[in-house]
Amino acid sequence: KLIYTVDLTTDVIRRVAAEASILSSIRHPNIVHIYGVSVLPPSVCLILEICSFGSLSDIIRGYGFDWSTSSRAPLSLAYADVLHLALGCAR
Repeated sequence: KLIYTVDLTTDVIRRVAAEASILSSIRHPNIVHIYGVSVLPPSVCLILEICSFGSLSDIIRGYGFDWSTSSRAPLSLAYADVLHLALGCAR
């Protein structure tokens, strides 16, 4: 997860560190694992576990990840599938 900002302030870094702290304290199969944080001005990165189908955001918006081309690929989900994903997040 890359956070790019023109004004990288200590407040932005603190917020990212707080998110990293929360993620590192949670262990659950439905939560992405965090491996570290990198501050390289003008950006801050959270180093997260690779999800084989891409991010949940991409999937809900209709994109998956095609490993053969290393790019996003169109994905068609039924409403029931999106609901199933949302319920999995809630668990």
